[in-house]
Amino acid sequence: MNVSLNTKKLPLYFGLLIVTILFVNCSGDNQVEEQPEEIIEEEVLVDDGKALIESLVAEFTKAGVNGGIPSDLQVVKTLTQDDDIQTAIDEVAATGGGVIVLKSGQYPLYATLNLKSNVVLRGENKDDVVINSLIRAYWSEGKKNTIKFDAVSYAGLENLTINYKVEGFEPKDRETWLTGGWCGECFQNNPDGLTDLYVRQVQLTASAKNCWVTNCKILNSGTDPILVAGEHNTLKGNYIDRCFNKGGSGNGYYDIRGKYNLIMNETVKRIRHLAIQQGATYNVITECYIEGDVNFHNGDKGKNLVENTKIYLPTWHGWDIFGTGGAEYGHKPPGDDNILVNNITNYKNQGPRYANPNTIYSFKGFGKPVITTYTLPESGKFYWKI
Repeated sequence: MNVSLNTKKLPLYFGLLIVTILFVNCSGDNQVEEQPEEIIEEEVLVDDGKALIESLVAEFTKAGVNGGIPSDLQVVKTLTQDDDIQTAIDEVAATGGGVIVLKSGQYPLYATLNLKSNVVLRGENKDDVVINSLIRAYWSEGKKNTIKFDAVSYAGLENLTINYKVEGFEPKDRETWLTGGWCGECFQNNPDGLTDLYVRQVQLTASAKNCWVTNCKILNSGTDPILVAGEHNTLKGNYIDRCFNKGGSGNGYYDIRGKYNLIMNETVKRIRHLAIQQGATYNVITECYIEGDVNFHNGDKGKNLVENTKIYLPTWHGWDIFGTGGAEYGHKPPGDDNILVNNITNYKNQGPRYANPNTIYSFKGFGKPVITTYTLPESGKFYWKI
């Protein structure tokens, strides 16, 4: 509070008394230093952002396959484990598309399976239809893929298991998110001296549009379980667990790039990062369960949403619930207006972080999320199922 004193109207001795009191209280051992406040989460945005919030809600609604995943596709071919899947995909694509059903069985795969437009590969039973990837790739030759969506639209992968099979070996990790402390060997490449496991399970390239991966298990990936770099794709209801290469140089990622992709009801465990990066914008991550971190890793374009998601950071991980890359590693900072809201989090069983109800968090460059002064949409949610 500012107080103005007019000493000209006071008796001289009273004015001197005031000056003396002020001098004594502003000097000497009686001075009380102002202690800086401990700031954990800083408010950086000064308005309610109503116009921005309304525009984001409108854009987030567009995420995923335009018009939703088709439900009226016809089954045109049924395969057993003795049939060649790629040949069947090519044949069905040549006749206009449709659904290929895989009967229960083990399907070994020695080369990348390339999906085609308007073709859906569907297992008759998620647990009993297993594609065993036996593909191998060294780091020097670049990552390969088990299944690839490239220059395609309205292609789908449904209701099956993709397992990266390495006879006699398993990925290095811990049994649960609460098992033990920091695990350095868990986050290394070339485990057990195996140098040829740089194989990604599923890739949707920048030219993949309106495609989907739903209700699948993606297990024991050589490196990244998923990379989605296209637009208007839906990844929903999948169970992702474990990978061999989880060291540096971009390995072991659930890797989200592209735009208007919907990542919904996913379970993700025992990988390195769920990474949002390299131009990613208007992507929606909602209603997922993640045992790991969500990392705005390298140069996303902002305006991505993480909402209503459970994020439990394992005791044996080394990151925060939400994080970024770092300039010292050559990364670029997060873009503006990424939205983190109404997530349930637990940092190494020590309690929640960045999880105040109805509070919108975002980033201001590298580092930790900050609290904004933005207010929720009138509906209370940024993304609604359609």
